Amino acid sequence: MKKNSNVLIILLLLGTFFINAQDATWDKMMEDPNANFKEIQQKFENHFRFEENKKGNGYKQFKRWEYFMYRRTFPSGEMPNPASTWRENQKYLSQYAAKKNNYTKQVTSNWIELGPRTAADITGHWAPGLGRINSIAVHPTDSRIIYVGTPSGGLWKTTTEGNDWIPLTDNLPVIGISSVVINPSNPSIMYMATGDADGGYTYSIGVLKSVDAGQTWNETGLSSTVLERKQISKVIINPSNPSILFAAATDGLYKTTDAGVSWRKVSNEYFRDIELRPSNPNTVYGFSNRFYRSTDGGENFTAITSIPEARRGVIAVTPANNGYVYVITTQRNGNSMGGVYRSTNSGGSFSKVNSSSTPDMFGYQPNDGLSQAWYDLAITVSDIDANEVHLGAIVTWKSSNGGVDWERTSEWIYGNSTNYIHPDIHDMQYINGKLYIGNDGLLVTSTDEGSTFNNISEGLGNRQFYRLGLSKTNPEVLGGGTQDNGSSIFSKGRWHEWLGADGGNLIFNWKDENIVYGIIQQGQSWHKSVNGGEIGGDVSITSPGGGAWVVPYEMDHNDPDVLVAGCSEVVKTTDGMQTWSTISDLKLGILDAIALAPSNSNYIYTSKDNTIYVTKDGGANWVNISNGLPNRFISYISVHPSNPEKVAISFSGYADGEKVYTSDNGGTTWQNISGTLPNIPANCVLYHDISENGLYIGMDVGVYYIDDTETDWQPFITGIPNVIISELEIHEETNKITAATFGRGMWRSDVAVNKKIVVDFYSDDLSVKPNEGSQLKDNSKSLTGATITSWQWSFPGGIPDQYTGQFPPKVFYENVGSYDVTLTITDSNGNTRTKTKSDYINIQEDIIAGGITVVEACSGLFYDSGTVGNYKDNDTNTTTISPKYRNSRVKVDFKDFKMEYAQDCEYDYLEIYDGKNTAAPLIGRFCSYNSPGTIIANNADGSLTFKFVSDEEFPTSGWKAEVSCIPIN
Repeated sequence: MKKNSNVLIILLLLGTFFINAQDATWDKMMEDPNANFKEIQQKFENHFRFEENKKGNGYKQFKRWEYFMYRRTFPSGEMPNPASTWRENQKYLSQYAAKKNNYTKQVTSNWIELGPRTAADITGHWAPGLGRINSIAVHPTDSRIIYVGTPSGGLWKTTTEGNDWIPLTDNLPVIGISSVVINPSNPSIMYMATGDADGGYTYSIGVLKSVDAGQTWNETGLSSTVLERKQISKVIINPSNPSILFAAATDGLYKTTDAGVSWRKVSNEYFRDIELRPSNPNTVYGFSNRFYRSTDGGENFTAITSIPEARRGVIAVTPANNGYVYVITTQRNGNSMGGVYRSTNSGGSFSKVNSSSTPDMFGYQPNDGLSQAWYDLAITVSDIDANEVHLGAIVTWKSSNGGVDWERTSEWIYGNSTNYIHPDIHDMQYINGKLYIGNDGLLVTSTDEGSTFNNISEGLGNRQFYRLGLSKTNPEVLGGGTQDNGSSIFSKGRWHEWLGADGGNLIFNWKDENIVYGIIQQGQSWHKSVNGGEIGGDVSITSPGGGAWVVPYEMDHNDPDVLVAGCSEVVKTTDGMQTWSTISDLKLGILDAIALAPSNSNYIYTSKDNTIYVTKDGGANWVNISNGLPNRFISYISVHPSNPEKVAISFSGYADGEKVYTSDNGGTTWQNISGTLPNIPANCVLYHDISENGLYIGMDVGVYYIDDTETDWQPFITGIPNVIISELEIHEETNKITAATFGRGMWRSDVAVNKKIVVDFYSDDLSVKPNEGSQLKDNSKSLTGATITSWQWSFPGGIPDQYTGQFPPKVFYENVGSYDVTLTITDSNGNTRTKTKSDYINIQEDIIAGGITVVEACSGLFYDSGTVGNYKDNDTNTTTISPKYRNSRVKVDFKDFKMEYAQDCEYDYLEIYDGKNTAAPLIGRFCSYNSPGTIIANNADGSLTFKFVSDEEFPTSGWKAEVSCIPIN
C-alpha cells in the first residue's frame, strides 16, 4: 500500500475464526467470529477450574489474550467492528488536517527508536528472545534475502541473512502477518496474509500484495470487507502458474487465478494448513479437523479417512520425493499429540508411522501433557532427504527415518546442554538444504539437520512491551516488561535481558538507578536487583501475591522504599519489598490500575473494570469516585505531579467520545475531555508538569496531546510507527517522552512543550520523632542553561517555618502530625515554579507498652516495656491502641519478637485482646519466639489491647511492631 493511499486498512485486536459446534472448547470458541468474549472466558474458566498444573495446555496464552481483549470488549463482551480502528483513525487525521491551523500552537514529535534490537546480552533471563515470528519467506534466488511476519510489528526484511533487518509496514496500521509468499518467477511480487492466526492479537484485513519487494502494499480482492472478521492462516502460490494462489481463511479456502484481483471460495472447510504437491501443484492438500485432498487444482476436495479426525494437523511435503506427504496431528478432543502419518502416494492414503515408543512431543518435556498445539505447531521435511522430518511445538524434534523414531533437538531454557531455541514454534521451513525456524522470540537456522542452530534475529525490532520504567537520575537507563520475552533493561549503553516469561511493570529506585524491581505475569514472582539487573545482583524479597496478567504497582515519589501494588487488594511495602501489609478492603477482585500522587503520598487511586477508588489518608479510608464516569474499562490512571486532586483516566473499548476524563477535585466530579479523539481503545494517559498542564494519551494507533491552551487534541505521531502504545513516561530534566509499544519496541521524542525549570526537593527524614528534626535537600534544576537565583522554603508548623536560600537548616516539629513543605524557585530568566508536597514530614511518637495506657494511633512503632533489646523485669502492663481515624481498625505487624524461652509461656508472654480492654475476646498468648505476626482488630471499635507480663529483666529480647489502620468493612 502506498503511504497516502485511501485503501481501507484497519487495526483491530484478536483474530477470530469460523466454527459451528455449539459445544466447542474454549480454544475453538476463540476461532468463532460470532462468539462473545464472556462466553469464551467462562468456557475457559470451567475447563481449568480443577486443573492443578496450569502450565502448558494453552493456559498462559489464553490469560495473556484475556488481559488484552477483556478491556477492549468490556462490558458487553461483543467483539469490535473489524473495520473501525483504522477507519476511525483516518477520520480523525482528516478532521485534524482541516482544522489544524485553528490551534493556538502546533505541536510535533520527533520519535526515534530505542530498541531493543538485540537479545544477546543475558544477565538473568531464562528464555531470551526479541519477539514472535509467525511466518518466514526466503527469496527464491538469493537466500540472503529473508522476510518474516510478526504478530503486531508487521513485515521485516533482511538482505544479508540477519543483522540488517528493516521494517516494511510501519506506515500501515499495526497489522499481524500470518503468512508471506514470494512469486518464484518474479520475486518483486509478494503476498501476505494479515492477522495473527496463532495468537489472536490482530484481525486480518485480507491478503495484501506488493509489486516492489515489499516497499508498498495494496489490497487484493480478498479484503477486510469480504472477510468480515475472518482470519487467514496461510497463503500459498502455485510455482508453475504464479497467478494462482490459495488463501486458507476461517470461513473456507479462497482461490485466485488472476494474481489476487478476484477470489472465489472453493471450499467451506477452514484449513489451518495447506500445501501443494511439488512438481504437480494441481494437487492441493488441506487440514481442517481432518486431512483433505484435491486433484483438480482445488476445485473439489475429498476427505482422506486414513488419518483420524483431530483438533489440528500440520502438513509437510518435499521435492525430494513428490509422493511423500507428512501430517502430524493432535488428538480429536485435545491438544496432546495424536500421531505422525505419512503418505507415499501423494495423499491418497496414510499410515501411522511413529513407533510405539514415540513420546508425546508437544510439551516442555516428553509425555508431560502440557501441549498447547492450538497455538504452536509446525512441521517441515528436508528438501534433500525425504526421510528427514522436523517437528516444532514448544520445542523441536527430528526424525531421520521418515517419522518412525524421534530425537529432541532443542531446549527451551537458555544455557542447557541441548541447543537453546526460544519456546513455542510457529513456522518451520526447509529451503535449499537449510532449516528455518520461527518461534516466540527468534528466527534461527540450521545447516546440519538441526544439530546446531544459528540465531539470525539480531536487528529485529518487534518487541511487544506491556510497560516501561525510566531512571529519574539517568535518562539513559530504562527498561520494561514484554510478552514472551521477559524484562529487559537498557543501561551502560546496551540492552540486556534480566528476567524471563512475560514481564510486567519495571521500576527503578528514583534515588539509585542500580535498584530495580521486576515482575512476571500475574505476579507469579517478584524480583529486585541492586546492580541494575546485571549478573548476580538479585536479592531476596517477599511477594505480595498475585494479580492481573500485568500487575499494577508503583513506587512512592517521596520514599523509594515504599511501593504499593494492586493485587486482590491494595498492598504496601515500606522496606523495599521485605514485608507487605494490606491497606484496603475494597472487595473488588483483581485490581487493574493504580496510581500514587507524586505530591502527596497519602493519595492513592486504584480501579477495577469501570470502578475507581481513592484514599486520601494512606489507605485508612477509601471512597468510590466512579460517579459520572462511563461504563467502560479504565485502562490507566495518571495523577498530576503537583496536585494530588488533579487526576486523568483513560478508557479502553470502542465507545465514541468516551476516551479521557479528568477531575480537579480528587474524583468528586469529572470532565469528559475526549474531544475528537478517534474511537479506538485508549491504553494510557500521562500528565506533564508544565504551566500549561500538558496531557498525553496513548491509543491503539498513535499518541495524542492536549494542554490548557487548546480545546482539542493534536496528533503527536511524527516518526513513530502506527503501533499500539502501551505506556508513556517523561524524563523531566531532558524534556523527553518515552513510549512503550506493543510490537515495535521503545521510542523516544522531545516533549510537545518544553519544561523550563524543575523544582524538586527530598528528605531522608520523612518519619521522625518530635524535636528530632528533618533535613530538606534541594533537587531543583534549570533546563534552559539559566541560573537559579532564589529559593523560598515554607515549613508550616515547623521551626523555622520559612527559609530563604538553597540549603535550609534542619526543621524541628514539636507535635505529632503530618506537615507540608513548599519550595518556590526562580531562575535568571524570570521563570518561577512552586512545588508543595502535602503531609510530607510525619512526626510520630513511639508507643511503649505500659507507657501510655490508651493511645489513638494509625502510625508509629510499638515497643515492649524497654524498647527492643531489654524489656523490664517484674512488669505487668496493659496498653490499648485505638484507631485514630473513624471507620478504621488497628493493624499491628510484628517485625521483631523474641522473649525468654519457655515451653508453656510460664515466664514472659504477651496476650492480645480484640477490643478496648482485657474483657474482650482473647486473640492469643504469645511467648518465646512465637511471633504474633500481623494482628488486625475485628470489632466495632477497631481497637486492640495488649497485656505484657514479665517475671524478670531479659536483655536482647522484646518486640517491635508497626502500627497502621485499615478500613472497617
